[in-house]
Amino acid sequence: MEEPIYSRNGAALRKAFQRVKEVRRNHRRQDLVKQQSIILTTSGMMEGGPVMEYLKHIHFDEKSSILLTGYQTKETNGRRLIETGKMMVDGELINIKCEYEQFDFSAHAGRKELIELIKKVDPKVLILQHGDIEAIESLASEFKDKKVYIPELGETIQV
Repeated sequence: MEEPIYSRNGAALRKAFQRVKEVRRNHRRQDLVKQQSIILTTSGMMEGGPVMEYLKHIHFDEKSSILLTGYQTKETNGRRLIETGKMMVDGELINIKCEYEQFDFSAHAGRKELIELIKKVDPKVLILQHGDIEAIESLASEFKDKKVYIPELGETIQV
């Protein structure tokens, strides 16, 4: 394994990775939740994927925790969890009894960084399409001197 660029202690990281178990089957997920563990999984804003299988087994356990590490857009399970403490699991709205908390580990640029980038690039047409509509419209308002286009959901545009 190559020395990690962003780790202060590459040897400790390699040692930790020796204890990592990759899980690809649902029956393994059911086994994992029966023991003390830290589970890192794709979440898709808690809308689908492996996280949903884990939720079925831990949502009622007050000793378990869900740590959301990225942005949760409106009308997703992740946002619903943060705002109401409830989630849709298998078509049923359930109360989440385990702990949950959101952290901002987003890999996305923030508003300030986006504005700086757009000003440096100075595009003739600015197309904004990723994020909540309020945030997109607010960002668009920063560029009144440009042609700004906000496509509709599912719309195909030719660049």
